[in-house]
Amino acid sequence: MTCRASAKLQLGEWTVALDVEVELAPVTLFVGPNASGKSLTLCSIARALGGPAELECPEAARCTEGEGHVFFLDAYRSVAKFAELGTETSGGLVPKPRGLEALLSMRRLADPKLLAEAEAAVEEELARMEKAIAEMGLKADAADLLPIELAVDGGEIRWRDRAGPSGAGLRQLPASLSAAMVAAALKYAYAATGERPVYLFVEEPEAHAGPLQAFFLGHLAAV
Repeated sequence: MTCRASAKLQLGEWTVALDVEVELAPVTLFVGPNASGKSLTLCSIARALGGPAELECPEAARCTEGEGHVFFLDAYRSVAKFAELGTETSGGLVPKPRGLEALLSMRRLADPKLLAEAEAAVEEELARMEKAIAEMGLKADAADLLPIELAVDGGEIRWRDRAGPSGAGLRQLPASLSAAMVAAALKYAYAATGERPVYLFVEEPEAHAGPLQAFFLGHLAAV
């Protein structure tokens, strides 16, 4: 699929302008310096493919394929929003942060069999990378690559720290959850079913993640 994005955005003293044509592969990465138009391109394409109107981009792109199920996860801002919620999920999850809305929506579309396949693939990739790291003479295990597992079940967000603790609710949620949100989104997007195609957009997937975590997420997306 090909998308053409043309837009301009004023950010204080910065002006971000773009006119680009992007050939989208099953996994597409945007890499570049700050204020180079990465987020604007991502947002414009998401809007063109059926993303929510509240996405903050001035103009939608033009794509060669029609709309589908669009899930937009802003890993950096979603984590920052948790501090503002202060809400326990035992009383019902308030899906204000965009990242939680995306996870909830994807979970509703997830096929149980496909989700089980995705979860098994995550564990297999963790084991493979643990072995590869050990062969390089480095010390790291699954807790270094993906410290926290995150899931949405029945409108609740549940987490498990690979070091032992687990729980439910936002006040209890550990701070290093960004990588867990991205991993959960990848699993749910893989398992999503429906008549329309599924598009997952992740802004700043490496936000709040250490080098090993970011490296693992890249491999997981490719799987």
